[in-house]
Amino acid sequence: MDLIVINLQHHCLKVMLFDLSLNTNKEDKQPTINYRLFLAPLSDVELEKFPKSSQATIFENPLREGRAFYFIDSRQGTINPTTSVGKSPLTGKLSIPIVLEGLNEKTLFWIYDNLDERVVAVWERCSDKKRFLAGSPCSGGLAIKFNKIGILDNGNQGISFTLEGGDCYEPFWFYKGELKVNKIQDAIYDFSQVNKQKLELYNFDTKKIIHNFKVIKK
Repeated sequence: MDLIVINLQHHCLKVMLFDLSLNTNKEDKQPTINYRLFLAPLSDVELEKFPKSSQATIFENPLREGRAFYFIDSRQGTINPTTSVGKSPLTGKLSIPIVLEGLNEKTLFWIYDNLDERVVAVWERCSDKKRFLAGSPCSGGLAIKFNKIGILDNGNQGISFTLEGGDCYEPFWFYKGELKVNKIQDAIYDFSQVNKQKLELYNFDTKKIIHNFKVIKK
């Protein structure tokens, strides 16, 4: 009897092989990702307390108290998270291509101001609304790198960029934690007017200043 108890305890500590039947769930196979992506600076993550995964899932919000995600809307169908093998056969590297529709002051400023910044990202699968999280300290966050600015493959102008992660044992997970999104003051941007009144955009919840812009009031 004692030997059986010890054996059960051993299996509870480390699960390797287990029965895995043929997956016939169509929702699990759908590739379409919601056009809205959620990003947060890696500096807003509690690195030392980053939540641990359980069964390939993160259940807690990884951001510091008072921090929140920003959303970015891409061209529908362009978000395609893909993981390739890393330098070690035990690690993977995540890459998320994204396309911003249109080329204007706001989209160009966004890519210039955030180029090579490292972020954590949350995205959602359209078929079943399940969310995913990537950009852990293990991967060094996801670096923002642009691929092309100008006329894209569909003939329209826009910006193509990629979120690139480093080698990591678990490049991404399912995410079932809280998703807090920033509430940002609405403003009309006019970057050609350099002498207009300066307005500070901030997070209403934390009163933290996000950025200073030159704006024209509505």
